[in-house]
Amino acid sequence: MASTSAYASLKALVTGAVTPLGVYDYDEIEPVLQQGSTKFVVLEELTSDEAVIGIGDPTNICSRENSLVTVYCFTPAPESSSAARTLAEQVQQAIRFHRAAHFRIRRVSPPEMGNLNDGLWSFAMIDVNVELDSFAAAS
Repeated sequence: MASTSAYASLKALVTGAVTPLGVYDYDEIEPVLQQGSTKFVVLEELTSDEAVIGIGDPTNICSRENSLVTVYCFTPAPESSSAARTLAEQVQQAIRFHRAAHFRIRRVSPPEMGNLNDGLWSFAMIDVNVELDSFAAAS
């Protein structure tokens, strides 16, 4: 599972890209699907790993975490699948070149269309590779 700071950083980027739309964690999706009328975005973490990438003196050990998160962009089906793709492209463009000292977006896939949810929703999804460096003292 991704660290809280990596996931929270990605969620903040996505939220900034789609404000005022809601951005939810994958385990919050059911009640939001029931409302049926407002666009929204959902994040699901698929994989995460961590490795030590630098060892210096005992106060300077660097670890790098890599995570893969899928971002689902839902629109009510009457708006058509092109609205879902447009929302996914908006997220993709807003986050694709983000670079910070310790948190980076390494890759963002082009939007891929998903299936309709009983004719109520259209959704497109993008995969995001996140990289987070953290520093800690040796124990």
